[in-house]
Amino acid sequence: CYHGHVDAVRLLLERGAVFEHDSSALCEGDTVEADYCGGGRFYPGKISRDRGNGKYDIAYDDGDRETGVHARLIRRLPRSPLDIAKENGYSAVVALLEESRPL
Repeated sequence: CYHGHVDAVRLLLERGAVFEHDSSALCEGDTVEADYCGGGRFYPGKISRDRGNGKYDIAYDDGDRETGVHARLIRRLPRSPLDIAKENGYSAVVALLEESRPL
């Protein structure tokens, strides 16, 4: 492939890059939006605990907390390939992605 682009993308996808909202495979520490108290409005936060059976504790960005939130009320936010490459120390991939970023 051209300069390893396909391999770089494959690696990022294996490391958890998400390009659309996805509530599957939620994990502690994931950045999410959750429907606070089931009221129909989603707020940003992080999963603070996996309680099993598809329920999670959420620590909202505004300081509120909620326990036992069902997965269907949680949307995992996309992680950019650039963030994942930086997080995993792939400097060559970071350079490639930053070079191709629009200004």
